[in-house]
Amino acid sequence: MRSLISFAIFLAFSGFVLPERSYSSDSYSERYSIPDSLYDQLDQIGFNENELEEIAVDGSVLSIKFDSEKLNTKRAYKIISVICDYTRNNPAEWQGLEFATIEIMDFLQSNRLIFFGGIKGCLRLPAHPNDEQIKPYTEIKRGY
Repeated sequence: MRSLISFAIFLAFSGFVLPERSYSSDSYSERYSIPDSLYDQLDQIGFNENELEEIAVDGSVLSIKFDSEKLNTKRAYKIISVICDYTRNNPAEWQGLEFATIEIMDFLQSNRLIFFGGIKGCLRLPAHPNDEQIKPYTEIKRGY
């Protein structure tokens, strides 16, 4: 009986029974808000209040979650265009926050459009980039 209790305690603290305890420190990253004036620009292109609350720089990713079960790629390209124009015109507003990618996802987080290059990628694009100029820097990942 004593060995069974010892084994149960071992499992609980080794992560087999309580995986969030053993892995939570590995996946921890800071979340930072985007600059206030960027919120205003995103609000102007149709973001609702729930979507605005879901935008943050999380580690090295600027993550954006739509309030919809579908990933609208046309809208995602427009958002990347606005973010890149904002970044080009206001680089100091990021206050040292570096993001390597912009990740736009549906509400269920099953489909993602990823823009590689982050701030530096935005600076390489022309002003007011269109879909065709943004597309080579993106990848769509679909969950099934």
